[in-house]
Amino acid sequence: MQIEREVREFRKDLAEFQKQRDLLRFQPCRGDAELRQKDETLEELDKRIGSLMRELEKKRRGIMSEGFKKIN
Repeated sequence: MQIEREVREFRKDLAEFQKQRDLLRFQPCRGDAELRQKDETLEELDKRIGSLMRELEKKRRGIMSEGFKKIN
């Protein structure tokens, strides 16, 4: 139950980060400074998204592992 709750939270966070990234991508920039800031923010969001995806994969493997243990 705890793992399933964590997975739901990770998915919720992932969706929020992806939404932020998509909104930011379409915002126009005026000048190099704004463009650099936008790129830095996008990179940070991409890192967070990647981290969440890795955590979700770990949780998925943990759930599958528990299922195999129950079967055996």
